[in-house]
Amino acid sequence: MNIYLRILRYVRKYWLHLGGSLICIIFFTLFSSASLVSIIPFLKVIFQQEMSAAPSPAASPEQLAPPKLAGGLTHKIDQFKVMLEQWVLATERVVALEKLCLLILILIFFKGLFGYLQSYYMAFVEQGVMMDIRNDLYRHISRLDLAFFQSRRTGELISKITNDVNMINN
Repeated sequence: MNIYLRILRYVRKYWLHLGGSLICIIFFTLFSSASLVSIIPFLKVIFQQEMSAAPSPAASPEQLAPPKLAGGLTHKIDQFKVMLEQWVLATERVVALEKLCLLILILIFFKGLFGYLQSYYMAFVEQGVMMDIRNDLYRHISRLDLAFFQSRRTGELISKITNDVNMINN
């Protein structure tokens, strides 16, 4: 546990980038969910399904109910679906398909953008932490006594330094 706390000490310097990465993850998730939900009206337009289609009488209410999520998230998703369906299905079929295609492309673009930004911020943090660890290791090794270097093989030291720092990275 002490080793992890020592490594986390290096991360403190990059807290803004970690915060940016967290915000990008949240937006990535929102746009990913919205792009999945927007496929439902798209399929309804293609197959000319009515908005208020009644469920089959053979299905029980427990089977039709969506799983409950914490914080009323299911309710928010349902509201988004209804709003999207009303916006799209209120027009002609071709216009509705154009709107949906444009909407899906925009959602996928922003999903990709926030996914890229999240990866960028995390790579920045990862590379910065690794650079700081390598610099501290170099400072430590350069302060060691010459007797230490006489008792160790050069290749062994280089191998340990290279492999141990790379193991932290993985």
